[in-house]
Amino acid sequence: MPRKAVRLADVAAAAGVSVSTVSKILKGDGRASAATRARVLETARRLDFRPNPLAQSFVTGRSLVVGVLAENAPSTFSMPVIIGAQSSLGRADLAALMYDARNDPKARTEALRKLQARRVDGLIVIGEGPDIDYPPVPADFDVPTVYTYTSYRDPRVVSYTVDNVAIGQMAARHLIELGRTRIAHVAAGRSLRSTIDRHEGFATTLADAGLPLVFSGPLYGDWKRTWGSEAARIILGSGTQVDAIFAASDDIAVGLYATLRGGGVRIPDDIALIGVDNYAKVPGRGDRFLTTIDRRLPQLGSSAADHLIRLIGGSTESGGAFPTASELIVGATTRPDLVGPVEQEIDTYLTDAVSDADRG
Repeated sequence: MPRKAVRLADVAAAAGVSVSTVSKILKGDGRASAATRARVLETARRLDFRPNPLAQSFVTGRSLVVGVLAENAPSTFSMPVIIGAQSSLGRADLAALMYDARNDPKARTEALRKLQARRVDGLIVIGEGPDIDYPPVPADFDVPTVYTYTSYRDPRVVSYTVDNVAIGQMAARHLIELGRTRIAHVAAGRSLRSTIDRHEGFATTLADAGLPLVFSGPLYGDWKRTWGSEAARIILGSGTQVDAIFAASDDIAVGLYATLRGGGVRIPDDIALIGVDNYAKVPGRGDRFLTTIDRRLPQLGSSAADHLIRLIGGSTESGGAFPTASELIVGATTRPDLVGPVEQEIDTYLTDAVSDADRG
């Protein structure tokens, strides 16, 4: 037989106070002595009291539901943002009602209409990255709204973004600290904001250290592993001395790694290599072979949700873009002492990488 739910009245009776006192203390409101507050909280914990969301909704006039509108939910990099946002909402006892626009303007409009009908307390909009502008939510959707993982530069609106300039700076500093002086940048998407920003941070940091960029600028291609392989052949065929490479993505870095090693280059002894995304790992092991920069996408979603929770709670924080910090993950492609433990696994993993690159 299911256990009967504990009510506010049960907590009040056990603690020897009124129902209204319990309600205010559990919501963090009202005046009560420290002893009374401690007694009520301990009683609620002991009785395993769990607030009824529906009852709370009637009392507060809020739905206790937040809308999450993703432009392309299943994508590799959107999903971690969604997971981070939902984790923060869950910790705040807020339900998430999620819709996937599927890159369809009609589906996006319909999702907003449904969320508005459900009277959500707030909205998190999750785009497809900083290179794609997101259309503004209609003005009549009048709830606190936070944008994340998209390009939204209206200073009146809260937007959580990846700091791509800082990513370029971080990559350059790491390679400089290793003593590398002949550094190349293998990029993708010449006109993309993320590429421009990363190169700005990377090139400026090199210049500040008195180091030129090999080839006088990035080598541009696409985001695929095959471009990494092609870029490696260009570097090897140029006869130019290179002792470090900053790759625009882990996929590109893996293509570079496979083809450079196939050409007799020792990594990291001859060429140190760093990627972006924290995506390529040796299957089945916690060891890491690729040094990379983790954009911390779950934290991006979590930070956006935390900001929205504060706005729902009455915060008057101003709008603007809030860049989040990335993290350097050091692996065997810049640390020679890490090569041994993962070398056999690297070779197994790269068999497929070389095959993919050769197939184009």
